Parts: sequence; structure tokens; C-alpha cells
Amino acid sequence: MPENKNIKSECETVDTKAIYKKSNVIIWGIGRLFNKYRYIIEGAIQVKAYCDRRKNLLPEDCTITCITPDQLQQGDYVIISMQKDQDALEAEQFLDARGIVYCHLFDVISDLIEFYDEKQILRFDNDNDDWPQKSNNCDWKDDKIKKFVGVNIPWNYCNLECPYCYIRQLDGFRDKTEKIYHRAELVARALSPERIGGCCIINFSGSGETLLFPDIVKVTELLTRAGQYVSLVTNGTLTDVFEKIVRSGADLPRIFFKFSLHYIELKRKELLEDFAKNVKRICDAGCSFTIELTADDEYVPYIDEIIDYSEKNFGAKPHLTVPRDDTNYNRPLITNYSINEYKKIWSVFDSPMLEFKLSNIGVKRDNGCLNGLLGCHINYQTGDAFKCYGHEYIGNIYQEIDKSLSWEKIDSCPFSYCFNCHSQLSFGLIPEVAAPRYTEMRDRIVASGRNWLTPQMKHIFNQRVDENNEENLTVGR
Repeated sequence: MPENKNIKSECETVDTKAIYKKSNVIIWGIGRLFNKYRYIIEGAIQVKAYCDRRKNLLPEDCTITCITPDQLQQGDYVIISMQKDQDALEAEQFLDARGIVYCHLFDVISDLIEFYDEKQILRFDNDNDDWPQKSNNCDWKDDKIKKFVGVNIPWNYCNLECPYCYIRQLDGFRDKTEKIYHRAELVARALSPERIGGCCIINFSGSGETLLFPDIVKVTELLTRAGQYVSLVTNGTLTDVFEKIVRSGADLPRIFFKFSLHYIELKRKELLEDFAKNVKRICDAGCSFTIELTADDEYVPYIDEIIDYSEKNFGAKPHLTVPRDDTNYNRPLITNYSINEYKKIWSVFDSPMLEFKLSNIGVKRDNGCLNGLLGCHINYQTGDAFKCYGHEYIGNIYQEIDKSLSWEKIDSCPFSYCFNCHSQLSFGLIPEVAAPRYTEMRDRIVASGRNWLTPQMKHIFNQRVDENNEENLTVGR
């Protein structure tokens, strides 16, 4: 988070935790930092006025008065909301000269988020007395998936270094800016069936290793207890976190793990045995899983070794996904082989997922997509929800938590093809496109006859959201 941490703050002598009791708070600065945290500021404390020389920057929907710095006076409590160090320093000097008490937004934002979250949780619980004790009171055979929700956690840390990682392509791991997150209790309520619109699949994927994110265990526990199905993307190495999830009180049959088999990196770090043990642990606990390998050229010399490892430990070959160039608008396949050579090399894995993904590369989907109505993409940190990756904004899940988002289908897609077709199309988000069920993308039958997916998860992954929302599609179209 904030960029001006080196600025000395007067808040060292001020009780910032009592800020919610004050009636004389003025926010100085209505630029980018203000807009980023405005909903938290206004939802957490009573703001007397905003302050800026550029009054025209105040959003039209804001009903709070905006004053100029010259109108500030002793007795005001000023929160400086400025990104640039020089601007913040000049504001400090201005306030010091007039004896006005102040602090910086980055000094109090954690407290403001805490106040905000408490208010929103209370607001939600007033209408949902028994939350989240829902999943144990219903028969899973009656569950109908209403939406597929992708949630990105901007947590840019990973314990592996895979060369084909698309986050690494985009220099995502260089962003170590401190980020502040909402409480797990609010996140779970914001993604609950009551808030999102029914029983959903919530897919969590970090900008790094998902399970390194501290709150993922608590959020998973609360969501599954509330009746949601949770999908977690992981590199499978964090034994302690898997143990915490298994012991957390979560409804374990509602959890699906997508284990990314980064074989060479796991071998280099001597983690292959840990990976296999972790898969077995969650499987024995009643969770579902899949093993997914990126069909990257560097793995070609190891194909026989990988198949042997997977069959011995998981009873079947891994499914395959494709390495793509996310720095290119067309997101082409990354390989030095011709497409025919590539298909032939990787055909030994018999992966329907690979076949389907390859068949969709470069196939433009101009219309008919139901994302925005029956699916969306959410930023975990900010709560901002979008119709799909890079699409229109439909609301913020952390704001007005007792109200619905502005669900509305996509008009047209800017991308050259649906690069996550294995989930988007398999769950019926473009009804006109013939696609295998998601079960085919993820399940395998092992020699003993047991599936990677439990009967409950197979029941869920065999569904399509378009078929489960026939009553909404006329309105959505």
C-alpha cells in the first residue's frame, strides 16, 4: 500500500483507534488514493468534509462538502490522503504552521477497514441469523450451481520458480507493495449464497501460491459451511496449510483442490514426496482433487518419468493445460514445436482438457457469453467485481452487503479467444458452444475404481449454469 511511508506522521501522539468516535474528521486529498478507499472511509467513520484545491475532482455522487485548505482550522482532525511524498510533506508543513492535528491515511487504514468490516458484518447478520450453519442442513444432491465465480487474490508470493508461470511473465512477483485485506468473516459473507445469488463454485487463485495467503483457511471454512463449493489452485507443497484446512471445521466434501504439478521444480527442491502425501491427505479427508501439468517443452524429456510418478501416486496420468504468452494480446501457445508435433507428443496423456483447450485457441467468441449474469471475476483485496477478465465493472462485493450486484451479461468479448474455456465453456457460460462437462476436464478413474472427484463434487461438476438458470436467461438476454 502506501507510497509515502517515510513521511513523519503526527498520528504517533493521536489515538487513531478512537477515530470512529470523532465528528471533526476532514480528508485532505481526493485523488487516486481517496478514490481507492472512499467506500471504506465513508462506511467506517463520520466525515465532516473533504478538502482539496481541486474541488472538481469530487465524485458527483458525493454529498459531503468539499472545502479548500485555507478553510481548515484548529479543532479539525485531518487525514492526509495523498500518494506523492512531496504533496504529503507540503500538507504536513501547512498543518503544522496552523497547529492542526493530522495523520496519514496509511496510518489509519487498517483501523478504518476494521471498523468498516464490523459494520458490514452486523448489517449482513441482521438479515441472516443462522449464518453460516447451512451446509449440514441440506442434501447435497439437491444443490444446483447458479454461478461460477473466479476470485483472484493479489498475493504476490510463491515458494516455487517455474519458467512458464504467467504471473512471472508479467513481472507480478516484483510487486511487493503492502496490501491490506478485509477480514475473512466479511469476505465469506460477501461471497455467500445470500449475497452472490445462490449456490456457486468459488474458485480462488492467487497471484502466487494461493495457500500462502493467511486467510484462505478461514474463508474456505466459512464458505463451505454456508453451502458454497470452493476450488483452490495450489502447488501442493504447503503441508501445514492442508492440515489446517482438514482440521478447520470446513465441510470438506465441498472443497476441490487443483494441484499444479510443477514437476521439475518439485524435483529440484525435493518436494515430490511432500506433494504426493498432501494429495493423499486431502483425498483421505473427503476432498476432491485433480492433478494438472502444464504441457511445456521443458517437460518433454521427463514425460515417461512424470507419467510413472503420477500413476504410482495418484492412480492415473495428470491432466494437461497449455503454456500461453500473456504478454501478447492473442495469447499464443508457447512451444518450439509445430502444432501437430505438439499434439502428438502430449497425446500420451489422454487429457480431454488439453484437447479442448487446443481446439479453442484462436477461436473468437463474439457474443452469447453469460459472464456478468451467471459468472464474474472478483479482486479479493478490493472487492471489485467484473463481468469477466478485463470486462465491465458490476459492483463491489464488500459494499452494501445486503444488496445484489448489477448482474448483466457481456455484450461482446475483447479477447481473441476464451483462454479459460475449460471452465467457462464447460460450465455453460456460452450455451451455444458444445463443450464437455467440467467433470471430464478434472476427473480420473484410478485402478481401484475410485475417482479423483467424490460423488458429491462429480454431481456439481456435471452441471451447467445455463441449465440451472433458465428462469433468469430471458431477463439476462
